[in-house]
Amino acid sequence: MTRQAADRFRFKMDEEWHEAPAGVATYGDLEGWVAGRLRGQGRVLLGALHGEAGVTRDEAGRWQARSLGEFGTLEFLSAEPRALAWRTCADMLELLDRLATRAEETARAAEAGEREKTLRGIRDCAEGWSLVLQSLRDMLRLVGTDPSAVELEGRSLTAVTRDLREIIGKMGEAVSRGEMAGLKDILVHDLGYHIAPMREGFEHIRGRLD
Repeated sequence: MTRQAADRFRFKMDEEWHEAPAGVATYGDLEGWVAGRLRGQGRVLLGALHGEAGVTRDEAGRWQARSLGEFGTLEFLSAEPRALAWRTCADMLELLDRLATRAEETARAAEAGEREKTLRGIRDCAEGWSLVLQSLRDMLRLVGTDPSAVELEGRSLTAVTRDLREIIGKMGEAVSRGEMAGLKDILVHDLGYHIAPMREGFEHIRGRLD
């Protein structure tokens, strides 16, 4: 594909059509240009659609050098930062409820000796808690709060994060040693204990947004 052809690539930003500017020839070029333009408008890039499918982070990473001529349609979606923060907090509060349920399901699978279900559950819990922690830090920064200065139920966020990482590590060790029955206390009690502090953190952020 020639650079001239790439310059004529048409894409959408929040349902409005645009032409790729001169010099923008790859997905990575276009994504960077869009993110910069949105920042100038006081907005943030949420993600992209390729056709009707959402572009995952892994896909976006692999596509950085991919020529625009290889794409059919691309649409980039944005949001106002405060609206995004509010929605993210709401999503994380719902995710915490789902993580509590998932931990109980995984504990039952572990007690029943269902190794594959237990492993899937532990993976889901580990990934979910990692997302919660990263989202909390991101949202605190967005509202102008230093995460290192935040306390949750009297404990620093740094200490809470360290505890959660240790708990996730303990789950992996228990599985590797075949101690499936011992996972119940870790999943239901150790992880469950941190539900309330995390909810407190996201509620604090929503209070700052009101």
